[in-house]
Amino acid sequence: MEIEIDPREVFYSQDSIRPRFKDDNRHVEDTIRQLVKGKISPRHIERIRVCTLNGRMHSLDNRRLYVFKEAINRGGNFETVPAVRSYAHEELQNKMSKSSPFNDWSVIRVRKDTLSGTRYNYSSYTYDTDSDDDEDTNTFANTSYTRTPQYANTSYTRTPQYANTSYTRTPQYANTQYT
Repeated sequence: MEIEIDPREVFYSQDSIRPRFKDDNRHVEDTIRQLVKGKISPRHIERIRVCTLNGRMHSLDNRRLYVFKEAINRGGNFETVPAVRSYAHEELQNKMSKSSPFNDWSVIRVRKDTLSGTRYNYSSYTYDTDSDDDEDTNTFANTSYTRTPQYANTSYTRTPQYANTSYTRTPQYANTQYT
């Protein structure tokens, strides 16, 4: 049964995703950019399957959910996406069982891209692709990151090996705030 959902209200079912789609090896970042620029719409992307567990809607298709959430966060001109209601509770629980039991399912990590010839640096959010979107080099200039309540009071200490290491932000990310 097809339904319309706000992807921001759907939870993930895994704690990380690969950066490329299985079917055509397309990078999720390229799809996000196309959605934000209006080159494609959510209707051009295969429907995500959603399953309800304990009153919360979870996606069985985490890469697509990530793409939709990120596109909206970056200014995509849509608020809802088509989805298919699924009753595959066993598949959902199988996916969730591979993650930490302390996961709140609201965030997901994009794993490192290991394909040669492409550089995706997730720590500074620099993307070099063969796409025609080269004019959009300032995508993350004023991005703000907020820790989930679970990690709000977490502090990080460098190991002695890295105690004297300094990091300089590129001008593109000079105004990024971390909270």
